[in-house]
Amino acid sequence: MRIADARQGDVERAAELGATLNLWTARADEELERALELGCDTITVDDPAWAFALMAQRIAV
Repeated sequence: MRIADARQGDVERAAELGATLNLWTARADEELERALELGCDTITVDDPAWAFALMAQRIAV
C-alpha cells in the first residue's frame, strides 16, 4: 500500500486479519516517519542506508 494512501484503520485491519502490511516507497524523511508512526510491518525504501540512519536517530532521541 502506498504510504500516502495508508490510514491507521488499514494497519489495524491488516493486523486483525493476520496479514502483513508493507507500505511503499519511502523516499523522504516525512514519508518514512509516517510509515513508522502508522506501525506497519515492513516499509519499502530506495535507500536502505538512509532509512536505517534515520531510524537510528529516531531511537536515539
